[in-house]
Amino acid sequence: MPPGKQSSSEIVYTIYGVDMPPAGKPPGAQQPVNAVNDMESAIKQAESLFESGKYLSVELKKKYAEEKTGRTIEMPLRRWEGKPKKDFGVVLFLILAVLAGAAAFGLTFLAARFMGG
Repeated sequence: MPPGKQSSSEIVYTIYGVDMPPAGKPPGAQQPVNAVNDMESAIKQAESLFESGKYLSVELKKKYAEEKTGRTIEMPLRRWEGKPKKDFGVVLFLILAVLAGAAAFGLTFLAARFMGG
């Protein structure tokens, strides 16, 4: 094998994930979820994990030992990112409160106008 190259048996594809935080909370730290030796399998697993909705982001990294320098190299290959879930209950309540206030004002205005006030 030429210097600076790695054999395919030494390559590990690690899937990292950031858990989906509860509404209103900041996301946590990135943590390893799984590691495999096959890139196609790693991509399928990473996509599946991201599509599950349990993770805010999923990242696939390739890790290998470089024989020439003796270093272990870990490089990102792909990242899937989403947006944190928002608490729609609060937003819905605010919208309904504004609409109810507008309706109450409108009814009061009409009643005063027709009653001669």
